[in-house]
Amino acid sequence: MVWGREHIYKYNYKQFSSLCSSWREREMSLSGKRVVQVEIKSRGDVFHELWKSNPHQIPSLTPTNIQNCQTHDGEVGTVGSVLFWNYSLGKQHPSAGQAKSNRARLGSGSKINELAWTGSFILRAEMLSLNMARKKFESANGKDCVVKTLVKDINEAKKSVTFEVIEGDLLEQYKTFVLHIHVDKHGVNNLVTWTVEYEKLNPNVPDPDSLMEFYKKVAKDIETHHLKN
Repeated sequence: MVWGREHIYKYNYKQFSSLCSSWREREMSLSGKRVVQVEIKSRGDVFHELWKSNPHQIPSLTPTNIQNCQTHDGEVGTVGSVLFWNYSLGKQHPSAGQAKSNRARLGSGSKINELAWTGSFILRAEMLSLNMARKKFESANGKDCVVKTLVKDINEAKKSVTFEVIEGDLLEQYKTFVLHIHVDKHGVNNLVTWTVEYEKLNPNVPDPDSLMEFYKKVAKDIETHHLKN
């Protein structure tokens, strides 16, 4: 059988269309969105203001989950500002020594000679950049992580703040990771909505369900602290 140019063109076009369709399907399978909502009895405006203007106070309100927050660039409370965070997934309540150790982990150009986690476990490391800080360790109580976030948007009317992950552990698994924190009135209480939009690096990467549980714990810790004060 002899194929002319028309047959070859049709065959190549069919191949190309099939390939494009496969690419689109793969891209759609890698992209995702997760939403979790937490009802809180504390004031919604205070919760919003905390994430917008006072993120450095968050570690003291939920030390089990977030151990440190530092400004890396820009002015806190403005779009374009960049924050460094230390956080822990799946940890139980740490001792004072553990929390202090966690807070010491992060910092651009910082140098840590000894980092004590338990009496029998000492991690020695030199952190010269955030990339080196990603050399994390695990204990029986969970995993320590670091992240650098860019404040992409602040909406006062909707009481929402949007963070984009630009460096850290999450980018070992996700090409993009954006977090929206929105507070709204819900009857006599308030409703905190955490929305994550992400794109995986490959199909084997799990959806960030553990992080959604993490956000719920953070919200309840903050609520508990605010109700006590």
